[in-house]
Amino acid sequence: MVYQNTKRFLKNRLDSQKQDVAWEEYNKEFFAYLASKHSAEDIEENKSEIKVAFADFYAEHFRTMVLFRDKEQLVLRLMPYQLAPSMSRHLPNLIRWVEELKESIEKEGDTLKLSGKLRRKINEEIADSDELVNKSEVIKLAIKTALGLSDEDIIVPMKRTILIHLASGEEGEDEAAQLDEKQLEALCKKTLTFEAIELIIEAMIEEALKTKLNFATLSQGQYEKSVLAVFKYGIADALTKNFKLPDAYVLALSTYLLRTHFSTIYLKFTEQLLRLLTQGDQAVKAFLSRYNGELIVENNLRYKMPIIEGKEGRRWNTMMMSVIAKTWFTNYDKFQEVTSQLERYSYIYDNFSRLNEEVARTLEKCKIDASQINSKLIKISNEIQNCTTQLNVMKLEKKDIATQAAVAQKKSQFQNIYQSFSKNLAELEQEYKTQNQERIKLKEQYKSAEQNIRGLEKQKRQLTAQLEQYEAGFSEMIEAVATALAKRKQPYKGS
Repeated sequence: MVYQNTKRFLKNRLDSQKQDVAWEEYNKEFFAYLASKHSAEDIEENKSEIKVAFADFYAEHFRTMVLFRDKEQLVLRLMPYQLAPSMSRHLPNLIRWVEELKESIEKEGDTLKLSGKLRRKINEEIADSDELVNKSEVIKLAIKTALGLSDEDIIVPMKRTILIHLASGEEGEDEAAQLDEKQLEALCKKTLTFEAIELIIEAMIEEALKTKLNFATLSQGQYEKSVLAVFKYGIADALTKNFKLPDAYVLALSTYLLRTHFSTIYLKFTEQLLRLLTQGDQAVKAFLSRYNGELIVENNLRYKMPIIEGKEGRRWNTMMMSVIAKTWFTNYDKFQEVTSQLERYSYIYDNFSRLNEEVARTLEKCKIDASQINSKLIKISNEIQNCTTQLNVMKLEKKDIATQAAVAQKKSQFQNIYQSFSKNLAELEQEYKTQNQERIKLKEQYKSAEQNIRGLEKQKRQLTAQLEQYEAGFSEMIEAVATALAKRKQPYKGS
């Protein structure tokens, strides 16, 4: 779950397309969030999951480097891919392998499954490549090119195979039939928590709206034919990326999740569509406008569209939806922002004593170490003075050069030691100064946090009241829209 919660934080707080991330602004908040979900031991033992989560979050646009400085501080570096997938030197060979082994691809309904041999050839070609390119996108481009796939077809790379859903046909057979309902339920409970399922659904919908459902070109028939497949294979893709599951279980579990969380999926899908509507997405507006109960013509046939209808027959048009959704999202986003700020200030406030004690211990240690070094410096200074006196006496007494050289060498050694300790003392003094400034800063943050918490708690209460005021209308609307989107157009037999 460290992986899933890291991904959740990144998705809520950062933009995966932006390279200029001031991570130091998010570091404390991030570790405070993880600490609220996991024990310190759990976080320490699963640092590798944190790194993988960062890599997966930014995978489409950047390579990542995550370094841990200590238990609650990491350094993030983002490096853009230097090559587009189409420029990869591996692309021609990958296309050739797919074309040569095309006959080994299995087909079940509208699902293509690459053979284990072909998957191995692909891995051998690109897995260990030093190219600065998104390897997954290179593989998808090669398969798409070799098999002549369309943009609507869905490619899901897995560990031992690759699945392709052809969006042009009807939904294929239920792959989940290999496991009965009790086995699927047990597998789901064993593998996924409620939070993990929620994360999978969110990731699937985000990807679907970004790359699979282009409402500017999608006809009603294409939407109805492809939407469930997009959901199912999107869940399969999210499961493959986020969990170590045998390939045989992935589609079975994705079908099970689609069936058991059907309402939740459509409600979250609708919520994101309404958010796009409030942002002025004209394609989404045109798509939602179809659901008005009127007739449409597709392939020279007439169909009656479903109606977006709420309680007591109340109909919703896009203008009404946009107004209510915009009011809701404005307050909801502000509520989320205030909650996040409150968590950040609460972390400082709640941990002030611990952090202050840590700084105080460091300051005390600096004092003790500095005192010990000063004592040593006094002793070494006396030794140097003694050597100087000895050399002066030897010169007056005209002692032999070898004896003088021995004392001079001894003096030089003491001087080197003195310089080394002096350097250490200077570093300690700088550390003391830095830590003292940190303590002053910490106290200022504590006072600021105390004041901000009061203000933010008041804001949160006000926003909570506003959300409660708008919740009934928004919920009614979103349920009405989701219900309509889950229906199909009906053949019209009238004259």
